[in-house]
Amino acid sequence: MHFSAFFLLLLDLPITATCILLPKKQIHASLKNQGQQVMESFAVGSLAIPTRPFFFLVAVLGALAVGNRLAKRSGMEVERALWSVLFVGVASARLAFVLIYWPSYIGRPWTVLDLRDGGMNVVVGIAGAIFMALFLAVRNRPQRRPILASLMVGLALWGAMTTALQAGKATTPIPAITLPDLGGKSVALQSFTGKPVIINLWASWCPPCRREMPVLQEAQKTHKDIIFVFANQGESADAVRAYLIAHALQMENVLIDRHGAIAKQARAAGLPTTLFFDRHGTLVDTRIGELSHASLEERLTKLVSP
Repeated sequence: MHFSAFFLLLLDLPITATCILLPKKQIHASLKNQGQQVMESFAVGSLAIPTRPFFFLVAVLGALAVGNRLAKRSGMEVERALWSVLFVGVASARLAFVLIYWPSYIGRPWTVLDLRDGGMNVVVGIAGAIFMALFLAVRNRPQRRPILASLMVGLALWGAMTTALQAGKATTPIPAITLPDLGGKSVALQSFTGKPVIINLWASWCPPCRREMPVLQEAQKTHKDIIFVFANQGESADAVRAYLIAHALQMENVLIDRHGAIAKQARAAGLPTTLFFDRHGTLVDTRIGELSHASLEERLTKLVSP
Protein backbone atom coordinates (compact mmCIF):
# COMPACT_ATOMS: atom_id res chain seq x y z
CA MET A 1 0.00 0.00 0.00
CA HIS A 2 1.32 3.49 -0.90
CA PHE A 3 2.42 5.47 2.18
CA SER A 4 -0.11 8.25 1.59
CA ALA A 5 -2.99 5.77 1.32
CA PHE A 6 -1.87 4.00 4.50
CA PHE A 7 -1.59 7.26 6.45
CA LEU A 8 -4.97 8.50 5.22
CA LEU A 9 -6.48 5.21 6.43
CA LEU A 10 -4.81 5.79 9.81
CA LEU A 11 -6.32 9.27 10.00
CA ASP A 12 -9.71 7.83 9.15
CA LEU A 13 -9.77 5.59 12.24
CA PRO A 14 -11.34 8.24 14.52
CA ILE A 15 -14.21 8.55 12.06
CA THR A 16 -14.89 4.83 11.73
CA ALA A 17 -14.95 4.37 15.51
CA THR A 18 -18.66 5.25 15.62
CA CYS A 19 -21.32 3.22 13.82
CA ILE A 20 -24.99 4.13 13.59
CA LEU A 21 -26.91 1.71 15.72
CA LEU A 22 -30.09 3.67 16.31
CA PRO A 23 -33.34 2.75 14.52
CA LYS A 24 -33.79 4.55 11.20
CA LYS A 25 -36.82 6.49 12.43
CA GLN A 26 -34.83 7.68 15.43
CA ILE A 27 -31.88 8.69 13.25
CA HIS A 28 -34.15 10.71 10.98
CA ALA A 29 -35.74 12.42 13.97
CA SER A 30 -32.32 13.26 15.40
CA LEU A 31 -31.09 14.72 12.13
CA LYS A 32 -34.32 16.65 11.66
CA ASN A 33 -33.88 18.21 15.09
CA GLN A 34 -30.47 19.48 14.03
CA GLY A 35 -32.21 22.08 11.90
CA GLN A 36 -30.89 25.41 13.19
CA GLN A 37 -27.65 24.13 14.70
CA VAL A 38 -24.45 22.99 13.04
CA MET A 39 -24.24 19.21 13.29
CA GLU A 40 -21.72 17.39 15.50
CA SER A 41 -22.14 14.34 13.24
CA PHE A 42 -23.92 13.18 10.12
CA ALA A 43 -25.02 9.83 8.75
CA VAL A 44 -23.40 8.04 5.82
CA GLY A 45 -24.69 4.53 5.25
CA SER A 46 -24.11 2.53 8.42
CA LEU A 47 -21.76 5.10 9.96
CA ALA A 48 -22.18 8.22 12.05
CA ILE A 49 -19.38 10.53 10.95
CA PRO A 50 -18.13 12.97 13.64
CA THR A 51 -17.91 16.41 12.07
CA ARG A 52 -14.50 17.53 13.39
CA PRO A 53 -12.47 14.55 12.10
CA PHE A 54 -14.30 14.87 8.80
CA PHE A 55 -13.35 18.55 8.61
CA PHE A 56 -9.74 17.55 9.25
CA LEU A 57 -9.81 15.10 6.35
CA VAL A 58 -11.31 17.76 4.07
CA ALA A 59 -8.55 20.19 5.07
CA VAL A 60 -5.88 17.54 4.42
CA LEU A 61 -7.27 16.66 1.00
CA GLY A 62 -7.60 20.35 0.08
CA ALA A 63 -4.01 21.05 1.14
CA LEU A 64 -2.69 18.06 -0.81
CA ALA A 65 -4.63 19.07 -3.93
CA VAL A 66 -3.27 22.63 -3.91
CA GLY A 67 0.31 21.60 -3.17
CA ASN A 68 0.40 18.88 -5.82
CA ARG A 69 -1.20 21.15 -8.44
CA LEU A 70 1.36 23.91 -7.91
CA ALA A 71 4.23 21.40 -7.96
CA LYS A 72 2.95 19.78 -11.15
CA ARG A 73 2.94 23.15 -12.93
CA SER A 74 6.66 23.44 -12.20
CA GLY A 75 7.39 19.84 -13.05
CA MET A 76 8.15 18.85 -9.45
CA GLU A 77 7.07 16.03 -7.17
CA VAL A 78 6.11 17.33 -3.73
CA GLU A 79 3.66 14.77 -2.36
CA ARG A 80 6.22 13.02 -0.14
CA ALA A 81 7.15 16.34 1.46
CA LEU A 82 3.50 17.22 2.08
CA TRP A 83 2.84 13.88 3.77
CA SER A 84 5.92 14.44 5.90
CA VAL A 85 4.45 17.73 7.12
CA LEU A 86 1.17 16.02 7.92
CA PHE A 87 2.88 13.13 9.68
CA VAL A 88 4.94 15.43 11.89
CA GLY A 89 1.85 17.48 12.73
CA VAL A 90 -0.25 14.46 13.71
CA ALA A 91 2.62 12.77 15.55
CA SER A 92 3.36 15.98 17.49
CA ALA A 93 -0.29 16.38 18.45
CA ARG A 94 -0.54 12.78 19.61
CA LEU A 95 2.78 12.80 21.47
CA ALA A 96 1.89 15.99 23.35
CA PHE A 97 -1.48 14.55 24.36
CA VAL A 98 0.10 11.28 25.52
CA LEU A 99 2.70 13.10 27.60
CA ILE A 100 0.05 15.24 29.29
CA TYR A 101 -2.12 12.22 30.14
CA TRP A 102 0.66 9.67 30.50
CA PRO A 103 -0.70 8.20 33.77
CA SER A 104 -3.71 6.98 31.78
CA TYR A 105 -1.42 5.06 29.42
CA ILE A 106 1.02 3.50 31.90
CA GLY A 107 -1.03 0.34 32.35
CA ARG A 108 -2.04 0.23 28.66
CA PRO A 109 0.98 1.47 26.64
CA TRP A 110 -0.27 -0.13 23.39
CA THR A 111 -3.25 2.26 23.36
CA VAL A 112 -0.87 5.13 22.57
CA LEU A 113 -1.13 4.05 18.91
CA ASP A 114 -4.94 3.82 18.94
CA LEU A 115 -6.05 7.14 17.45
CA ARG A 116 -9.75 6.27 17.68
CA ASP A 117 -10.03 8.03 21.04
CA GLY A 118 -9.36 11.36 19.33
CA GLY A 119 -6.61 12.28 21.80
CA MET A 120 -4.71 15.13 20.13
CA ASN A 121 -3.18 18.43 21.26
CA VAL A 122 -4.21 20.62 18.34
CA VAL A 123 -1.97 23.60 19.20
CA VAL A 124 1.17 21.46 19.38
CA GLY A 125 0.14 19.63 16.21
CA ILE A 126 -0.21 22.86 14.25
CA ALA A 127 3.14 24.07 15.58
CA GLY A 128 4.77 20.79 14.52
CA ALA A 129 3.32 20.99 11.02
CA ILE A 130 4.45 24.62 10.61
CA PHE A 131 7.96 23.78 11.81
CA MET A 132 8.27 20.84 9.41
CA ALA A 133 6.92 22.88 6.49
CA LEU A 134 9.39 25.70 7.12
CA PHE A 135 12.26 23.23 7.49
CA LEU A 136 11.46 21.56 4.16
CA ALA A 137 10.87 24.91 2.44
CA VAL A 138 14.29 26.19 3.51
CA ARG A 139 16.01 22.93 2.67
CA ASN A 140 14.50 22.69 -0.82
CA ARG A 141 13.92 26.16 -2.26
CA PRO A 142 12.17 25.01 -5.50
CA GLN A 143 9.49 23.30 -3.39
CA ARG A 144 8.97 26.30 -1.13
CA ARG A 145 5.89 27.68 -2.85
CA PRO A 146 3.81 24.47 -3.08
CA ILE A 147 4.75 23.40 0.48
CA LEU A 148 3.87 26.73 2.10
CA ALA A 149 0.75 27.18 -0.05
CA SER A 150 -0.44 23.71 0.91
CA LEU A 151 0.13 24.48 4.59
CA MET A 152 -1.79 27.77 4.41
CA VAL A 153 -4.72 26.21 2.56
CA GLY A 154 -4.94 23.34 5.04
CA LEU A 155 -4.86 25.64 8.07
CA ALA A 156 -7.35 28.05 6.47
CA LEU A 157 -9.83 25.27 5.66
CA TRP A 158 -9.53 23.71 9.12
CA GLY A 159 -9.85 27.09 10.85
CA ALA A 160 -12.86 28.19 8.79
CA MET A 161 -14.79 24.94 9.24
CA THR A 162 -14.14 24.59 12.98
CA THR A 163 -14.99 28.26 13.55
CA ALA A 164 -18.27 27.80 11.68
CA LEU A 165 -19.03 24.72 13.76
CA GLN A 166 -18.36 26.56 17.01
CA ALA A 167 -20.34 29.62 15.94
CA GLY A 168 -23.33 27.47 15.01
CA LYS A 169 -23.65 25.93 18.44
CA ALA A 170 -26.63 26.95 20.54
CA THR A 171 -26.86 26.85 24.34
CA THR A 172 -28.27 23.42 25.17
CA PRO A 173 -29.58 22.53 28.64
CA ILE A 174 -29.92 19.07 30.16
CA PRO A 175 -32.96 17.50 28.45
CA ALA A 176 -36.21 17.92 30.37
CA ILE A 177 -36.80 14.18 30.15
CA THR A 178 -37.86 11.67 32.80
CA LEU A 179 -36.79 8.03 32.38
CA PRO A 180 -37.15 4.86 34.46
CA ASP A 181 -34.14 3.27 36.13
CA LEU A 182 -33.58 -0.48 36.31
CA GLY A 183 -35.97 -0.70 39.25
CA GLY A 184 -38.74 1.18 37.46
CA LYS A 185 -38.31 4.42 39.44
CA SER A 186 -38.78 7.60 37.41
CA VAL A 187 -35.72 9.84 37.27
CA ALA A 188 -35.75 13.40 35.90
CA LEU A 189 -32.48 14.25 34.19
CA GLN A 190 -32.69 17.88 35.29
CA SER A 191 -32.73 16.75 38.92
CA PHE A 192 -28.97 16.17 38.56
CA THR A 193 -28.29 19.88 37.93
CA GLY A 194 -25.97 21.38 40.55
CA LYS A 195 -23.01 19.14 39.73
CA PRO A 196 -21.28 18.43 36.43
CA VAL A 197 -23.25 15.71 34.62
CA ILE A 198 -22.12 13.20 32.00
CA ILE A 199 -24.82 11.37 30.05
CA ASN A 200 -23.64 8.37 28.08
CA LEU A 201 -25.91 7.01 25.33
CA TRP A 202 -25.18 3.34 24.74
CA ALA A 203 -26.52 -0.07 23.76
CA SER A 204 -25.31 -3.56 24.59
CA TRP A 205 -24.98 -4.52 20.90
CA CYS A 206 -22.70 -1.57 20.13
CA PRO A 207 -19.01 -2.68 20.13
CA PRO A 208 -17.50 0.76 20.95
CA CYS A 209 -20.07 1.13 23.76
CA ARG A 210 -19.04 -2.21 25.23
CA ARG A 211 -15.33 -1.31 25.09
CA GLU A 212 -15.74 2.02 26.87
CA MET A 213 -18.08 0.77 29.64
CA PRO A 214 -15.26 -0.31 32.01
CA VAL A 215 -13.60 3.08 31.47
CA LEU A 216 -16.77 4.94 32.42
CA GLN A 217 -17.46 2.63 35.34
CA GLU A 218 -14.00 3.31 36.77
CA ALA A 219 -14.43 7.06 36.29
CA GLN A 220 -17.79 7.02 38.09
CA LYS A 221 -16.18 5.36 41.11
CA THR A 222 -13.21 7.75 41.09
CA HIS A 223 -14.89 11.10 40.39
CA LYS A 224 -17.55 11.46 43.08
CA ASP A 225 -17.91 15.17 42.26
CA ILE A 226 -19.35 14.32 38.83
CA ILE A 227 -22.65 12.58 38.12
CA PHE A 228 -22.53 9.85 35.49
CA VAL A 229 -25.77 8.77 33.82
CA PHE A 230 -25.94 5.74 31.53
CA ALA A 231 -28.98 6.00 29.27
CA ASN A 232 -29.47 2.78 27.37
CA GLN A 233 -31.01 3.29 23.95
CA GLY A 234 -33.83 0.99 22.88
CA GLU A 235 -33.41 -2.05 25.13
CA SER A 236 -35.58 -3.39 27.93
CA ALA A 237 -34.65 -3.19 31.59
CA ASP A 238 -34.32 -6.98 31.73
CA ALA A 239 -31.92 -7.03 28.77
CA VAL A 240 -29.80 -4.24 30.25
CA ARG A 241 -29.72 -5.86 33.68
CA ALA A 242 -28.66 -9.19 32.17
CA TYR A 243 -25.87 -7.52 30.20
CA LEU A 244 -24.50 -5.68 33.24
CA ILE A 245 -24.52 -8.85 35.33
CA ALA A 246 -22.89 -10.93 32.60
CA HIS A 247 -20.03 -8.43 32.30
CA ALA A 248 -19.68 -7.70 36.03
CA LEU A 249 -20.51 -4.02 35.56
CA GLN A 250 -21.76 -2.19 38.63
CA MET A 251 -22.82 1.34 37.75
CA GLU A 252 -25.17 3.87 39.26
CA ASN A 253 -27.80 5.89 37.37
CA VAL A 254 -28.52 3.34 34.65
CA LEU A 255 -31.67 4.53 32.87
CA ILE A 256 -33.85 2.98 30.18
CA ASP A 257 -34.58 5.14 27.15
CA ARG A 258 -36.67 2.75 25.04
CA HIS A 259 -37.62 5.36 22.42
CA GLY A 260 -34.32 7.25 22.23
CA ALA A 261 -35.76 10.48 23.64
CA ILE A 262 -32.36 11.81 24.72
CA ALA A 263 -30.76 10.99 21.37
CA LYS A 264 -33.52 12.85 19.54
CA GLN A 265 -33.23 15.95 21.71
CA ALA A 266 -29.42 15.87 21.71
CA ARG A 267 -29.35 15.32 17.92
CA ALA A 268 -27.26 12.17 18.30
CA ALA A 269 -27.41 9.86 15.29
CA GLY A 270 -24.87 7.28 16.43
CA LEU A 271 -23.61 5.34 19.41
CA PRO A 272 -21.80 5.75 21.64
CA THR A 273 -22.46 9.44 22.26
CA THR A 274 -21.42 11.10 25.51
CA LEU A 275 -22.80 14.49 26.58
CA PHE A 276 -20.93 16.69 29.07
CA PHE A 277 -22.92 19.27 31.07
CA ASP A 278 -21.45 21.77 33.51
CA ARG A 279 -22.81 22.32 37.03
CA HIS A 280 -25.35 24.78 35.64
CA GLY A 281 -26.82 22.15 33.35
CA THR A 282 -25.40 23.56 30.10
CA LEU A 283 -23.95 21.30 27.42
CA VAL A 284 -20.23 22.11 27.07
CA ASP A 285 -18.88 19.15 25.10
CA THR A 286 -20.00 16.15 23.07
CA ARG A 287 -17.99 13.06 22.25
CA ILE A 288 -19.25 10.94 19.39
CA GLY A 289 -17.39 7.65 19.48
CA GLU A 290 -15.43 5.62 21.98
CA LEU A 291 -13.76 7.21 25.01
CA SER A 292 -10.41 5.99 26.33
CA HIS A 293 -9.09 6.60 29.84
CA ALA A 294 -7.00 9.52 28.53
CA SER A 295 -9.63 11.19 26.33
CA LEU A 296 -12.19 10.92 29.14
CA GLU A 297 -9.72 12.34 31.67
CA GLU A 298 -9.08 15.29 29.36
CA ARG A 299 -12.78 16.13 29.29
CA LEU A 300 -13.26 15.57 33.00
CA THR A 301 -10.45 18.00 33.77
CA LYS A 302 -12.07 20.67 31.62
CA LEU A 303 -15.50 19.92 33.07
CA VAL A 304 -14.54 20.53 36.71
CA SER A 305 -12.18 23.45 36.07
CA PRO A 306 -13.51 26.90 37.16
